[in-house]
Amino acid sequence: MKDDDLEITACDAGSNSSTHGPKQANDYGRSQSLGKLGDPTSWPRWRKWSIVICIAVMYMLANFGTIIIVPAVPVILSHFHVSGYLYQPLIVSIWELGEGVGSFLVGPLSEQYGRNIVYHGGNILFILCSVAAALSQNISMLVAFRFVNGMEVTSLTLAPSIIGDLFVQDERGTAMAQRSRKLTGKSQDRKDENHRNPSSSDHPSTPRDIILQSIVRPVRLLFSSPVVLVMSLYTALTYGISYLILTTLAEIMQKTYGFGEGPVGITFLGRAIGNIVGLCIYGLVSDRYVKHRRTIEGESKPEHRLPLMIFGTAMLPIGLLLYGWSAEKHVHWIVPLVGTGIIGCSMLLTKLPTENYLIDAFNDQGVSASVLSTNATPCALFGAFFPSLGRC
Repeated sequence: MKDDDLEITACDAGSNSSTHGPKQANDYGRSQSLGKLGDPTSWPRWRKWSIVICIAVMYMLANFGTIIIVPAVPVILSHFHVSGYLYQPLIVSIWELGEGVGSFLVGPLSEQYGRNIVYHGGNILFILCSVAAALSQNISMLVAFRFVNGMEVTSLTLAPSIIGDLFVQDERGTAMAQRSRKLTGKSQDRKDENHRNPSSSDHPSTPRDIILQSIVRPVRLLFSSPVVLVMSLYTALTYGISYLILTTLAEIMQKTYGFGEGPVGITFLGRAIGNIVGLCIYGLVSDRYVKHRRTIEGESKPEHRLPLMIFGTAMLPIGLLLYGWSAEKHVHWIVPLVGTGIIGCSMLLTKLPTENYLIDAFNDQGVSASVLSTNATPCALFGAFFPSLGRC
């Protein structure tokens, strides 16, 4: 696939790329016809779900690495004898800045070299940088290694693309929810587990061209497709707000409600419960709704993933009002935690439909990983800068 083919309009992405009707073979037919070639969608269910579980565990570890440090930030600042005004949000949010830089490269590189090598290479570097961050001798060293740590998080960008490779359209919603559940606590010719994209033979082969394309392709996708631009910006906005609350929750609970450094960690259960509720709703409803629309209309479209976003969008201001108002008026501490739960549910009901829509719309064109990189980068950048802007 050449870069000129990436100038996709919203209409093209929504109506042509993943529409299943009488004139176009559906995912099941494609799965059967390519089964002899080792198409991942034809693999046994136990094998596919084993991969999903492994991806979910790595997804959990990546998110765990982001937020586990939040309750301990005051202790870290005290240990290194530095002021908390700048470093308190920076220690947490610098990880997201690294994710923004890394996500920009991971998707296109996986389409060139295959998911397997990029995914596992990132995991190895992730472990090494985690150890280095834990052994940091000063605050600057800690911030630097958390930035690099965020760059190596390949699971957040590649997990949706791998699921798109493994499952046909009607099964992706449940698999996506299973992958994200852990938030709480095509080789050549598609013949092996590398899932290297079938169009990768058209990609440039020199390292310089690969790096250049990895930078240019997400930018072209972002600005040539209005639907990608709008959805990426909205998802980034909700992600930034969620991250702002994540970095301020411990401070509010300690200063306003008198929680100690140990018990304050329990307050993050509100967001975790909200995530679980959002995941259950999406996992139970999304695939069933797509199948229902296919029964009625005779075809399924990527847009059928989006109705749940309406509920997620409506829930966000409710959660923000509960969180901000109750903390301002010193209402009982359970009220702001309910607000964080609603925000957590809202974030998942926004993020998952967006990712599923982009996979359904762009997977057949061979650029699902790149378009997800395009979506992930603004999210990471908003998550990096919102906590600091919130203190201005």
